Amino acid sequence: MKELILFDGVIENQSGTGMQPALAISIAFYDNGDFVEVYTENNIEKCSYNRILARAKSAGGKPVLFGEHTLDMIFYTESGPNCILHVDRIKNRLSSNLQNTLRSTYRGIALALNSLELKENIVELQESVFINLAEIAESKQNGTGDHLKIVSEMVNILCSELNMSEHERHLVSMASMVHDIGKLAIPDTILCKNGRLTEDEFAVMQDHVIYGYNIMSKSPGVFMAAAAVIAHQHHEKYDGTGYIELKGDQIHLYARIVAIVDVFEALLSKRPYKEAWTAERACSYITSNAGAHFDPQLVRAFERCKDRLIAIKNRYTKS
Repeated sequence: MKELILFDGVIENQSGTGMQPALAISIAFYDNGDFVEVYTENNIEKCSYNRILARAKSAGGKPVLFGEHTLDMIFYTESGPNCILHVDRIKNRLSSNLQNTLRSTYRGIALALNSLELKENIVELQESVFINLAEIAESKQNGTGDHLKIVSEMVNILCSELNMSEHERHLVSMASMVHDIGKLAIPDTILCKNGRLTEDEFAVMQDHVIYGYNIMSKSPGVFMAAAAVIAHQHHEKYDGTGYIELKGDQIHLYARIVAIVDVFEALLSKRPYKEAWTAERACSYITSNAGAHFDPQLVRAFERCKDRLIAIKNRYTKS
């Protein structure tokens, strides 16, 4: 039984049977003078959203509140409160650094939420919450969330080359942004190490695919299902030598797509343990690993659109 530790203090028991209860989340929108709960996860006890709002007002209108075991984010429109995101069963009070990070995350979610309608768009709110959390994990490791944005854009191009519908392209490209969300559970000493990992450290790092799946698979919906399978399988290899040793078509198509793009973007990027590869060298690596690491059919699609993928990377590098 593994414990999933999030944010240096949030703990989730993956089996759901241990002493620590699973992290619980609920979301409510303000409608016709009262809060209407539209989403709950892990049997959270019915909470008083009006009491949360009153706490925020007594704290000077702070939109983000931290308790001993809770986190509340209150989102507003010009006319007043709009939505409350409530997280419960946090093991320990969050560190000041993480509190500051979550305040920054709040601003990103607020911008996204302000562009949405109310209850009909809970799926978009879900996407925004988890993508912002994934960007936290990425920025901790590489100092920027650009990797996720680049991967998402590249995935969209590769999906287009495969003649996917616009709806499916959007789904896969958005879900690809949370492929490494499980890294939230990896200790900073390993995640942020300036150099290559030891064998034991790498074994710990590999667990991020399990953590990512457990985070994303607990909620219903097409986005969450796609994100869960990508998080779980994006380190699989076509020949069956990946993290969990799935092989060929046992690996979901979405994960096979993200596997190519994730590796390609990483090769083009500077890391603490390596310099950035040239585009020619990175393309050669992808091509030479068709049938071993990557799906040969997807590699052929990659070869047809590689110039557009390189252009995406160059645009971010220059900006």
